[in-house]
Amino acid sequence: MAKYCVECGHALPSEAKFCNACGTRQDAKAMPAEPRASSANLGRPVLLKRLDDAIAHLSRKQQHYDYFDKLVAEKAARQSRSYAGSVFGFAILGLIVFVVLALFFEISGWPAFFVTVLGIGFMGGTWSNSANVKRLEVIEREITGTERGLRSHFSELRDCPVAFEYSNPRVVSEIRRLISAGRADTVKEAINCMIEDAHREKVLAQQQEIARQAKKAADAAGTASLFTAATFLSITSKRR
Repeated sequence: MAKYCVECGHALPSEAKFCNACGTRQDAKAMPAEPRASSANLGRPVLLKRLDDAIAHLSRKQQHYDYFDKLVAEKAARQSRSYAGSVFGFAILGLIVFVVLALFFEISGWPAFFVTVLGIGFMGGTWSNSANVKRLEVIEREITGTERGLRSHFSELRDCPVAFEYSNPRVVSEIRRLISAGRADTVKEAINCMIEDAHREKVLAQQQEIARQAKKAADAAGTASLFTAATFLSITSKRR
């Protein structure tokens, strides 16, 4: 008996435990009898109706989607942290501590400097890195549990024209808006429009930042020129 992927609707052998198209694990209890209909084969009124149904169903878990996105963002931020960066940050703190000790307790000398700065740097960096690793483990468990609940809720929705990866109600609402406005005829086209819009906004933001930095540099150069001219005139007038 043929079966279909619970995520993408790809046809699979009856004994398959994972989808060979998207890699999703297959749950026999949740497998639909028919694959998801492609939005390319649906008329616009039918597609918009199914998107409305999807938004109504998925919006019940909007807070869970927001929490999931927050966890993913925190995971990415914590994974970008490095041990060397943590050591450097605490070494700066150690330098401040050494200056305070030198000013108020007359502690000085290179041995005290290295012991204070490097000691606080390495101990603080090690502690910070260990705390970061533990938090990442907690985040990973929370992401897994939250995603499992969201997938279960998503699987209750039949004839959903969007995949789970785009099932955040805000994303589905944007997809519906693009299709309703005529900028796209299918979900795939709408997603491509969203990607293009995001890229365009990113490029525009970069251009604005470059223009701001250029104006800042020009203002600084103008100020420096005025100061130089004023200084020159002041010196010239004194010589006279």
